[in-house]
Amino acid sequence: MSKKDENKRRIRRRLVGSYVWSVVSTSLLLLLCALSSLLLINARSISSHLKESLSVSVLFKPEVSEKAATSWMRSVELLPFVREVEVIGREQGREELSRMLGEDFLESFSLDVIPVSSQVGLKAEYVCADSLDTVTRLLGVSPLVESVDCSFSLIEALDTNLAKISFALALFIALLLAVSCVLIANMVRLSVFSNRFTINTMNLVGASRSFILRPFVGRAVVQALLSSFVCCAVVAVLLSVLKRSLPELYSVISLSSILSTSAIVLASSLLLCTLSTLVVVNSLLNAPKDDLYC
Repeated sequence: MSKKDENKRRIRRRLVGSYVWSVVSTSLLLLLCALSSLLLINARSISSHLKESLSVSVLFKPEVSEKAATSWMRSVELLPFVREVEVIGREQGREELSRMLGEDFLESFSLDVIPVSSQVGLKAEYVCADSLDTVTRLLGVSPLVESVDCSFSLIEALDTNLAKISFALALFIALLLAVSCVLIANMVRLSVFSNRFTINTMNLVGASRSFILRPFVGRAVVQALLSSFVCCAVVAVLLSVLKRSLPELYSVISLSSILSTSAIVLASSLLLCTLSTLVVVNSLLNAPKDDLYC
């Protein structure tokens, strides 16, 4: 093999390596955009999930049977603020206390001493201080109920800090997206700038502006599509891992939000890659020859 052919192969390998690295780097930056967008789109669903994970504890009087408690809770289940109801019988209550306090601690107690209880799950829109006062009064008015506990301090802290956390998260995501967009644009500019002498030669021989732009824009579109595909594939893998490890959190993420995120990634990639390519190529076509060596 001649030295000239070897140099051509070396240059070709460098160009391919540079293009692959550009696609990988763009994919990683798009991944940040995708995860941020997915989190922002599902912020309301995650907030509702956290609120609905809290429940109101209803403790019945010792003489109330499990059958009577279940019958009353069926009527409670029809109330507009109730999402689900779980009745905890004496035997189940004893097992839970045994796990918490130990079997030795409960040996001195009779099984009948442990009352029937219930956990009432509320709809997310009712998990706030004002609504919980009404819920507590409605549940505690029954002669079967001994007490109602709804962890006011935890719910008030969640309700107070949720708006602040959401605002701070939105600012962080906006900053992250802005940084990612700038980095993607700079990578595309560097990739095109490496071909500045080729662009200048084509311009000198009289090639039209559209003829010069066409291959660079086409390569930018291919790069955008490849980067978007890699990014979406990584997101799909992360979601499958989330589904296996945290199925409850995965259930909060809707299919429409995943499709919207994919569309955002594709549109952002196409817009940034093609726009950066157009700006750089046009600036090189209008630049003086001496600037090409800077």
